[in-house]
Parts: sequence; C-alpha cells; structure tokens
Amino acid sequence: MEYSTRHSPAVSSVTKPPAVAPSAGLKRSSFALVLCYIERMRKTTTLTIRLDSEIKEAARRRAERLGVSLGTVVENDLRRFINGHPIIIDEDSFVPSDRLRKDMALVDAEHARGEYDAVTADTIDTYFDNLAVQSP
Repeated sequence: MEYSTRHSPAVSSVTKPPAVAPSAGLKRSSFALVLCYIERMRKTTTLTIRLDSEIKEAARRRAERLGVSLGTVVENDLRRFINGHPIIIDEDSFVPSDRLRKDMALVDAEHARGEYDAVTADTIDTYFDNLAVQSP
C-alpha cells in the first residue's frame, strides 16, 4: 500500500506505512481506524484564535461532557457558517470590522441627510421588485 504525502511537502512523495501494523497486536479494524486517523490528520491545518481563557475552559469542559473535542466543536461551527447557517454574535463580544464600520458610517450619514428609504413589511415586495429591475 502506498501513502501519499501531498499535504506534507517536506516528506518524499511516497513513504512507508506507519510503524503500526496488524502484527503489532492490533485487530484489522483498529488498524484501519489508525490509518484513517493518520490520513485525516494529514489533511488538517491549525487555526489559532485569541479568546478569554474562561470561555475556552468552559467550552472545553462542556465539550468533554458531550464526549467531543473542542476542535470538533469549532470545526462543526465553521462548517455550519460556510454552509450559510445563521450565526448569533453576542452584542458584548461584537467587534465590527473596519469595512463594516465604514459601511455603518455611510448609512448613518445617509440617514442624517434623509437619503434613505425605510422598508417596512408593507413595502418589502416593492423594494425587492425595484432591486430586480435595477440588477444588470
């Protein structure tokens, strides 16, 4: 069996199997699980984030109670985010990006000049119809 190391450029293109083999006392199913784990680890990357240590510890404890790693929790949330699921950002922890700050300032300026159209439940259909007409 050949093992590709396309995710590890520092290693030659084909390497020998890991030192773990069925003859080392593992059942075939366990050996297959080890190989799947090794292959998955080759395809992962590290994400470094800054957060309050109390938040990290509370999240780690909860994940442990659920029987999953904190990495699994984060990966699951990232997958949900990528797939368009809604995210909820607590008002206390929300820090807008520079781009969002600029956009918010533009909206505030338009609002101050009276250059905005309020969209209500009664006018939303007309609003969307006008957007469709304006689109190229």
